[in-house]
Amino acid sequence: MTQDRVRIWSHQELARASLERVVKIGERHGIEILPVKGVVSARLYYDDVSERAMQDVDVRVTRQALARMRAIGPREGLTIIHDSPAYENLVFDVGGMMVE
Repeated sequence: MTQDRVRIWSHQELARASLERVVKIGERHGIEILPVKGVVSARLYYDDVSERAMQDVDVRVTRQALARMRAIGPREGLTIIHDSPAYENLVFDVGGMMVE
């Protein structure tokens, strides 16, 4: 495995762990978290996740859940790094990985 592939694999593992943390927070508060895009496709469509580079973890929640996550996230130790109510977009730093 090349050094670049090792870096991508490590980033994928960070993404997986970050997603797992956000999903567990959601479960504790009755919020369904739906992972989408790269974090899902890397494991479904690639034999080796290091073939699928990604920059962040994309998830979807309902509008009501978004408002709740805005309040719950910081109490659960997540750092809000971007919040755009107009675009219904909220981005957390979860252990060094952006989750939006």
